[in-house]
Amino acid sequence: MSYLSLRSNPVAIDGELAELVFEQMHGVIIVDTSARILYINKQWADLIGVDRNESVGKHVKEVLPSTKMDIIVETGKPMNSDLFEFKGHTYVCKRVPLFKDGKLIGAFSCEIFENMEIADEFIKKIKKLSDELDYYKNEVRKLRRANYSIDNIKGESKTIKHLKKQIYNAAASNSTVIVQGETGTGKELVAHSIHDLSTRNINNFIKLNCAAIPSELIESELFGYEEGSFTGAKKGGKQGIFELAHMGSLFLDEICDLPLAAQAKLLRVLQEKEVNRIGGHRSVPVDVRIITATNQDMEKMVEEKKFREDLYYRLHVIQILVPPLRDRKEDIGPLCRSIIDKLNYNLNMRVKSISDRAVYMLQKHDWPGNIRELQNVIERAMNKVNYDDTLEELHFDEFKEKYLERGITKYGKKSGKGRRFLENIVTQTERETIIRTLKLNAGNKTKTAAHLNISRPLLYQKIKRLGIKT
Repeated sequence: MSYLSLRSNPVAIDGELAELVFEQMHGVIIVDTSARILYINKQWADLIGVDRNESVGKHVKEVLPSTKMDIIVETGKPMNSDLFEFKGHTYVCKRVPLFKDGKLIGAFSCEIFENMEIADEFIKKIKKLSDELDYYKNEVRKLRRANYSIDNIKGESKTIKHLKKQIYNAAASNSTVIVQGETGTGKELVAHSIHDLSTRNINNFIKLNCAAIPSELIESELFGYEEGSFTGAKKGGKQGIFELAHMGSLFLDEICDLPLAAQAKLLRVLQEKEVNRIGGHRSVPVDVRIITATNQDMEKMVEEKKFREDLYYRLHVIQILVPPLRDRKEDIGPLCRSIIDKLNYNLNMRVKSISDRAVYMLQKHDWPGNIRELQNVIERAMNKVNYDDTLEELHFDEFKEKYLERGITKYGKKSGKGRRFLENIVTQTERETIIRTLKLNAGNKTKTAAHLNISRPLLYQKIKRLGIKT
């Protein structure tokens, strides 16, 4: 009596049925532990030109000199998809050891393909399916990968060269990164560049703006939830962004806006490298590189107990400071040309470029909104030019009127009427110098006054006149 295993229940079959099954297969041979033939099916016996009855009991090498069945019974290890040469033909065979109650009792061999032509055709079909799968995987990666690279960071100033060096260094590491800078400086661009240059770039780049998600939903976005965990939960549950970013990078923008309750759970994920879905009872391992960004003073928020100190140290491993545009005005020219190329494509326009005089004029402004503000000014000017024209000073008449001729500074205050450019520059420089010196001396006005070589009462007058908050 033989046994056919169906799922977990073995079903007894008689010898005739077993032999009927074997006769439908190609190239079946069964040997005992001495590699002597116990069974050979008719199809295989006819193909190799031997008598079935005479072959039984013989050593398998006597019947098939090039077989490896003897090796199977010696080693007890299978050979899958092994090539077998016989009388000028190549066959693809599967050979497996046979065990009963944990003891080796023989070996079984069957032919997978009766010739290499069929095998080659099968391999071609598998390769085609594999290529199609790779294509669709790549299409999915394109949807979730970094949208920008370090080539999108324009400029040749020393500050930008230093920034790019920091990005390359950060990409070579797997530590958490915090990107700090004013609004509109390009913090997200830095995060994309780090992921794109890292070894994780073939996997997902997932972004979450912590300020854009309501506090009651932030945990479900981060960690996901199970079905039925709360009213309105999707059937089947939902993956959180940590699971989506597994083996890739997770960019948490505006990290300082993360609620304190969520901060505690984020800290646990960073420590344990696993997440628990809302309503779930099991931990899901995650391997994620964290990149965060903020335009706020994190140290001050830690002091004010608005941000967890332990999480701050977890995130503040690699710090990258993105310089404001006013500190790299020599990059305004390359930035303008890059913005024009981008807007030409997005807005279906054809503006040639921008003149040097127009760039020089734009360099007189301090750009409190940074690159985002510059792009807005460029786009408004582009809507005033004819097809195939170059941006000139005259196309920025509103900008000149508001920020230059009327003397409005970056702080939104008029410094005087008419063309008082020099006075504006002096006032702005004086204000920036006092602010920097105050920071250098930790807000100590006595030390600041001494550093600036002015009296303390005069320093107080200037602080009040210039609207400096201390």
